[in-house]
Formats: sequence, C-alpha cells, structure tokens
Amino acid sequence: EKIKMKKNSNPPTQTSYIEENSKSQFKKGLNSYAKRDYEDAFDKWNPLAQQGLAEAQFNLGRMYALGKGVISSLEKTKYWVQLASDNTDLTISVKAKKYWDEESLSTKTEADISKD
Repeated sequence: EKIKMKKNSNPPTQTSYIEENSKSQFKKGLNSYAKRDYEDAFDKWNPLAQQGLAEAQFNLGRMYALGKGVISSLEKTKYWVQLASDNTDLTISVKAKKYWDEESLSTKTEADISKD
C-alpha cells in the first residue's frame, strides 16, 4: 500500500530538528535532576542555556542557588535568572523575581522553589 503525502508537505527543517533535539535534551535534564544526578542535568541544560532557552537558563540559576551539582554562587544565580527573565514570558519572569533578593535566595530550599 502506498503512503499518500499531503500536497505541499515540506520536509522537516533544520530549525524543527534543533527544536526537537532541544526539547529532548531538556527533558533528559529534567529526568537527571529528578534522579538527583545534578551533574548530568547541568551537562544537558548548559548548552541549551547558552543557546538562549529560558527554561534551561532558569534551571541553571536554580542549581547555582541551591548548590546542586555546582558550587553555590549568588552571582551566577543572578546571571542565569536574569537571562531567563529577559528571554521568556511573564511566568518565568515572575518566578525569577521571587528568588532575586539575596536574603530570601540564601534561605530558599529545594522544597520552597519546587512549590512555586
């Protein structure tokens, strides 16, 4: 039986491949983080964050805030959270601002951040 193709159907573009690959890598990072393999999560998210994926940027900021798989750094937390805020919608921007102030950031725990 022949497979019918829609007229004007275009082959996948390089952009769609990159987007699918990014989604896959991001999900792998989530799985690693959930398994407490923070170094692997960092390795999955860092290239995505460098490419401008706001969710990955925010997650790196979270990792630096909590010292998960990285040495805790307020400076790096602020850097990644600000990038995420600049590169995304209001949802992450509002979430990011909750952790912005130094005092509350230093006292946040994983449970606190996960609740938001």
